[in-house]
Amino acid sequence: MTHPAQGWIDAAAKKRKRGGGVEGCARGGRPDRPGKAKGGRLDAEERQDLPSSDFALPGHGNGPKGAGAGSYPIPDESHGRNALARVSQRGSPEEKARVRAAVHRKFPGIKEG
Repeated sequence: MTHPAQGWIDAAAKKRKRGGGVEGCARGGRPDRPGKAKGGRLDAEERQDLPSSDFALPGHGNGPKGAGAGSYPIPDESHGRNALARVSQRGSPEEKARVRAAVHRKFPGIKEG
């Protein structure tokens, strides 16, 4: 006896093998959401190209091009929410206050919850 969802699971596995997803989008992203073609992930080059204003905790100038890595990238609301979630899990009290202030300054509509 097979699992009721086995047919769907097999179809999804075949689609992944073929490189399936939404046409024209890497990693099956949604074409109706600009900048989300990779599921909202930043690769190393994109992250390096972000201005320091797009980080809740900008770097200290130790990296390539005189720009440090920075912590908690916040180029959009999705990353802002993620920064709030991550800093609440593992940030120091000072980091929590700085990240919350940076996110709320850039995206005042984001509520903590």
